Amino acid sequence: MARRLGVSNQRWSNVTRGLPLGMDLTRRLVTRFPGLTTDWLWFGRTDGMSVAMAKALRLADVGAGLWDHENRALTRATRP
Repeated sequence: MARRLGVSNQRWSNVTRGLPLGMDLTRRLVTRFPGLTTDWLWFGRTDGMSVAMAKALRLADVGAGLWDHENRALTRATRP
């Protein structure tokens, strides 16, 4: 993923461990993945996102064990 985004492995590793994305990496992600929004990246909100993209992200979160079915939201661990 780091290579696809043009960032170092260290930088991507920092993000996967919970460090902030920052503007540059956010821009790279939104540019690389059409339909992805800064609202989702920063706040976990699907507002303004296509239904298909929101569903795909929700399914990915479920697969990773990050979706709270009871509250229909990302778990607290994934939120800033």
